[in-house]
Amino acid sequence: MNSKTKINLIYSSNKIYAIDIFKRKKYLYELGLCYLLEGNIKETKRIWNRLDKNKNSMIYFSRSMLGFIENKIKDLPSYLQIKCYFESFFDVLLQNNQNDFCDMFLKNINILEDINCEVYKYIGRSLLNNGYDDLAFDYLNCAIQILDDDIESFYILSEYYLKYNKIDKACELFHKILSINKLYYPAINQLNLIVK
Repeated sequence: MNSKTKINLIYSSNKIYAIDIFKRKKYLYELGLCYLLEGNIKETKRIWNRLDKNKNSMIYFSRSMLGFIENKIKDLPSYLQIKCYFESFFDVLLQNNQNDFCDMFLKNINILEDINCEVYKYIGRSLLNNGYDDLAFDYLNCAIQILDDDIESFYILSEYYLKYNKIDKACELFHKILSINKLYYPAINQLNLIVK
């Protein structure tokens, strides 16, 4: 089974079907993830504990995230694991209405921030993409306070302003971005679209 098919099954609304397929094919990581998206952390743990966390950084990361969800933090992810996996992990939980699980990350954000301070940006973007705009705004502002030259955080915040038709605020941020990096094409492109 190719990666695209696996992703489609994970994101499908028919988790029972996805679970059945992953069980038969013995795709244990994906099987555990489907159980997690159904809210069954006990089954997720049982399955993921069968996987060698030292063979794959995604497995190590995901198992460490279970500790956050249960508020029994034992293993910590690395800077790179947070950079590579956190946003999509948080995003898929939001998309599957596992808000209680997401809340546990927010309650323990200081631990994640100590490892990778960009975590506020990742959470802000996920929240914005999933309709939690007010909360996204707060996390994106935190991201900017921590890293005041992170053009990506400024850009995501400008998307928030565009969403609410606050063109002046968005343009302000695009200009701020370009004062940091004159070649940042997404900001240049947005300004060109606004001028037209």
